[in-house]
Amino acid sequence: MSYCLFGNFTTLLGVDFFGSDYKGLFLTTVAKNAILPLFLVSNARQINLNWAQTHQFVVKSIKDPVVHSSFFFRNFIANSCLLPGFMTRDFLYQIMGESNTYAPALGGLLVSLTASTLMNSFLKPMFTGKYTLGVRLTVAFQLPAKLSLSVRELASLGLIFGNTSAKKNLANELEVTKASEVSPSPGFK
Repeated sequence: MSYCLFGNFTTLLGVDFFGSDYKGLFLTTVAKNAILPLFLVSNARQINLNWAQTHQFVVKSIKDPVVHSSFFFRNFIANSCLLPGFMTRDFLYQIMGESNTYAPALGGLLVSLTASTLMNSFLKPMFTGKYTLGVRLTVAFQLPAKLSLSVRELASLGLIFGNTSAKKNLANELEVTKASEVSPSPGFK
């Protein structure tokens, strides 16, 4: 639980610092790799390793490039599910005249929630346990799995969308700036 919250806050800080575009989400993923030891401790404790075994597990795993790349790509795919939601939120905010923030945030949240739930419901069984491909696909396409995942994703994405803002239409601001530069000064006639 603490790992999930820490991961969500790390993503939130990364999006705030690096931006909500694809480059910003990539840099957020790179920065988020710093919490890999916390992820490893969480995994070790979930499989009931004692603290000495947990330490050995973390020390061994932290040296494995496969662990690093797996953690990176899993986070990159998860962060990529934010992009269509951010784009939807920004688009809705701009077409609504930049006056309503709730409807665009809800629209973006629903888009990211759908993308994230579908992605997780498919990928989780592919990387969990040693099962045949048929069993993995059957689990991936079960509806109850998607519902429980969507509840978990809703909490994470709600935190992110509730604490980030839609982008203003920069073209409108540019027009206002140009208009103020073009208008003659009252002192010169």
